[in-house]
Amino acid sequence: MFIQLSELIDMAVVCLKKLNLAENTIKDYRHSAFRPLERRLAEQECVDSDLLRSQEDFFFQQFENGTISRHTLNWRIRGIRMLVEILDTGSFTWKVFSKKKVCNASLFSLYPVNVVLLI
Repeated sequence: MFIQLSELIDMAVVCLKKLNLAENTIKDYRHSAFRPLERRLAEQECVDSDLLRSQEDFFFQQFENGTISRHTLNWRIRGIRMLVEILDTGSFTWKVFSKKKVCNASLFSLYPVNVVLLI
């Protein structure tokens, strides 16, 4: 399934809000996890899971070259994996040791007009 990256990020932000994260935490996700992907994929009209997953290699290479820190790498990977999970399943499960929270952000209920299915 292909979707515009900006719409996928908006869905992720909805999930983060439903998890009752602080507004500053959500801003951190936007800035540190999602914005680098937006800049890197600016030429892409739509993205799919494979394209998003392939970006992990780029960020790992940046880390290995010393361009970004481990902390920055973790933000990038966290953002990619969150977006992939939402795209693949329509929801995001917050993974912590003691509790699991689920954000059911159905692709079709949030963005019924703009989701493009390629068969």
